[in-house]
Amino acid sequence: MEAELQNHKQFLTVLKALKTLHCKNQSVISLRYFEGKDNKEIAAILTLNEGTLKSLLSRGLEKLRKKCN
Repeated sequence: MEAELQNHKQFLTVLKALKTLHCKNQSVISLRYFEGKDNKEIAAILTLNEGTLKSLLSRGLEKLRKKCN
C-alpha cells in the first residue's frame, strides 16, 4: 500500500511538471509514454518529421527531469 501511495505521488509530481512544459513537448511526451505511440505514429499525428520529434522528446524529457528533481 505504501509503495502504491509513493508511486501515485511521483505520478502527480510528473504530471504537474509536464503541464509546465511547452505544448509540443507535452504532446510528444504524452503520446510516447502515456499512450504508447512510437515515433513514426507521433510524427504522423503531429505532422512533424522524425528528427524534430526526437529533438522535442529529448529536450522535453530533460526539462521534465529537472523539474521533478
